Amino acid sequence: MTRTHTAIWVLPLVFAGGCLDLGLLDELVPIDAGSEGAGADVDTDADADGDGPPPTDEDDTAAPALLPVSCAPGEDAREGLCIAWGPGTAAIRLGTDEPATIGPTAPEGVRAEVVSEPWALEHVVVVAGLPPLVEVDFAISLADVNGNSAEHALLLTALDGPMVAITEVLADPMGAEPAQEFVEIANYGAATVDLAGWMIDDNGDDNGDLLPDGCAIAPGQAALLVAADYDPASAEDPAPAAGALIIHLGSSIGTGGLKNDAAETVELYDADGEIVSAYDGRIGDPAEGRSAARVRAEAPDGCPLAFGDAPLDPPDPGAVRFVP
Repeated sequence: MTRTHTAIWVLPLVFAGGCLDLGLLDELVPIDAGSEGAGADVDTDADADGDGPPPTDEDDTAAPALLPVSCAPGEDAREGLCIAWGPGTAAIRLGTDEPATIGPTAPEGVRAEVVSEPWALEHVVVVAGLPPLVEVDFAISLADVNGNSAEHALLLTALDGPMVAITEVLADPMGAEPAQEFVEIANYGAATVDLAGWMIDDNGDDNGDLLPDGCAIAPGQAALLVAADYDPASAEDPAPAAGALIIHLGSSIGTGGLKNDAAETVELYDADGEIVSAYDGRIGDPAEGRSAARVRAEAPDGCPLAFGDAPLDPPDPGAVRFVP
């Protein structure tokens, strides 16, 4: 199975007002990010020795069948599938009655990536580039080790709204606190987004930090929301990737910084006070030197596996994983 890689764009340093911009969009240099990190595709198999596809049953001539999966509160149940929606995006979660590989088929301009392991029994497909509020034909093919296959067609209708997501949260850094804490956001849309009047909030108390005027996030760009004394050259914590925008807030993120002793919700609001994206603490209590990272920037909040199933070690500030 071919391993999918994600490009990270590396850009030179420039300072712009209250935001430290580590990149210029007209000087993009692609770097192969490989498959490291939370939720990355892993070229592993379900067989005992892990070096190939599962054992074959030569008498098996039936294609893999869908098995119903239990949908989370943020998902819609549809024809045996569970679908979570976001602005311009969807995440499709499905089960199969035997180990299978998944092949999404999307129309021109729509991108899709399988972010679960091959030969699994539960699969997740993240779909990006969907036109908001427009029905789009989509199909998923299932194939077993014998080549038996079946295709399932469905219609996808994405939500409308800003295409910006919280993509990584480091609540318990190795270095100084709250100085080295960060919340990473990313623009997965095709238009630059003005962040003036936006707010990052913890604890769900609607009393967070306003982002400074003069900051905008470009398509494919990541921004780190940090305290005023954040040190990108800290020896204890990973440095932000080139191309990241550094947005300094007050003395800390939230009220005295993010919690270390309990998982908490972190929410991003737009200038109209509407929630754009949230991390709900689903990975569990923070662990020192580890972060909660979204598997792909486009994975909707409602997908229970949007942040994978384990923290990222080490954190990877500014190196966002997008659906290619």
